[in-house]
Amino acid sequence: MTEKCILEIKGVSQRFSRSMRHALRYGVYDIFHQLIPSHGDRPRQLRPGEFWALRDVGFTLKEGESLGIMGNNGAGKSTLLKLIAGIYRPTIGHIRVRGRIGAIVELGSAFAPNLSGRENIRLQALLHGYSPGLLNRQMDDILAFADLGDFIDSPVQHYSTGMRARLGFAVAVHGDPDLLLVDEVLAVGDLSFQNKCLRLVENFRQNGGAVVYVGHNPFQMQASCQRGIILDKGCIQFDGSMVSAIDLVLRGAELTSTVDQTLYTKGQLPFQTTPDPNDADDRPLFEVQRTAISYQPPSPGANHGSATITFTLHAHRSSVRLNGLAAFFSPQGSQAIAVSISDVVVLTSGMQKLTMVVPSLPLLPGSYLVKLCLIDEITSFSLWNLGWSDKPLDFQVPGEAGYHSNIAKSISSKIFFTSHMYLTSSERSDEPTQK
Repeated sequence: MTEKCILEIKGVSQRFSRSMRHALRYGVYDIFHQLIPSHGDRPRQLRPGEFWALRDVGFTLKEGESLGIMGNNGAGKSTLLKLIAGIYRPTIGHIRVRGRIGAIVELGSAFAPNLSGRENIRLQALLHGYSPGLLNRQMDDILAFADLGDFIDSPVQHYSTGMRARLGFAVAVHGDPDLLLVDEVLAVGDLSFQNKCLRLVENFRQNGGAVVYVGHNPFQMQASCQRGIILDKGCIQFDGSMVSAIDLVLRGAELTSTVDQTLYTKGQLPFQTTPDPNDADDRPLFEVQRTAISYQPPSPGANHGSATITFTLHAHRSSVRLNGLAAFFSPQGSQAIAVSISDVVVLTSGMQKLTMVVPSLPLLPGSYLVKLCLIDEITSFSLWNLGWSDKPLDFQVPGEAGYHSNIAKSISSKIFFTSHMYLTSSERSDEPTQK
C-alpha cells in the first residue's frame, strides 16, 4: 500500500522587502496584481529594496515521516514553516497540505497576554480549527499535558517562556492534526518537558502523522528525525538522512566557529584550537579523558539487563551542573531507537569519575552503538559529546539473536529509559587519555 503524501512543496521562493516603506508600497501593488493578473514574469524579479528569503525550495513528506530542518540564523527555516502553515503566501511555487496542520510557530505570538491560560486555550483552539466537540473532548488532556497547575487561570503575561511553550504545544498536538510543525519550541522547555514532547511526537508519527521540526540541537534532532534538510541562504544545501545532515552541520561548525574557547570544553561544538595550558583563564570547564560502557545481564528473577557508562574527567571549575544523555542506535540504523537523560550532577574541581546507570535496559540480543552528551543543566547546551561526529561506543547484548537481530527490527517506537548519574572523586590525575 502506497504511503499518503501529506506535504508537497514545488519550486517555492519567497521575497521580502528590507524597509517598511517598500513593503507597504509593494503590498498594495501585489494585491492589485492578484486581482487583475497581467502577463510577464514579474514575480521572479527582485524589485528595489527586496531580497530572496527562500529560493526554489521543493520536497515532499509522507505520512509517518519526520523531517528536521537545520541551518544558520537567517537561512529561511522559520519562513518556510510559516509558508507551510499558511501565514505567508509564496511569491513563486505552490504548497499543498493534505489534512489538518498543527503549528507551533513563533511561540506565544498568538497568545492574548491579558487572558488566562484556560481562556487562551479556547482562543488557540479556534485558530487551530478545533470544533467545539473536539475541544470539549480534548480539554482535560490539554490541561494535563500543559501541567500548569493553578497558573492555568492566571494571565498569560505572567507566564515564563517555558510555560508558554507547554501551553502552545499542548493545544497544537491535541487537535488531531495530520501535519505537525514545531519551530524550536523544545529549546525553551526543561528536560522533563522535552522528554514528554518527544514521546508524544513519536506516538503521533507512529500513528501516521508527519512532523516538520526546526531546531539547532543536532543531538536532539538525530534522536527525533529520520530525514534532514539543511538550508543555506534560502536554498536547500542538502536533503538526505539525518545522520549525513548532522555530519555536515558539525563539520561546518568546526570550520567557521569563532566562539571564545573559555565557554567550551575539549570536544565540544563548535570546535576550537587547544587552549594554552599556561594560561589558566583559557582552560575549558572540564576535559573528558576516558569513557566506557558495560552491559550487565539480567539478574535472577529480573526481565531486563542494565548498562553502566563511566566518564573519567578533570574539572577545572566547580559547581558545573550536568545532565548525561545516552542515545542508543542499531549499527544499521540512522535514527536513535532509545534515549535516556539522567538527573543532575554537580562537578567539583579536580579529577573525578561520573557514573551513569541505566537500571532497566530492555534490549533484544544483538549489537548496539551509544552516542553520549554531557549537557549544561541550565542552558540545555551540549558541553561535551562523543559519537555524533566521531566513532561511538559499542556494546553487545548476549544471547540468541534469532530472526530479529536488534530492537530496531522488533519495535516501531522509540523508548525513553530512566537513568541516574552520580559522582565519585579520584585522586589520580596521570591516567592516560583514551576512549
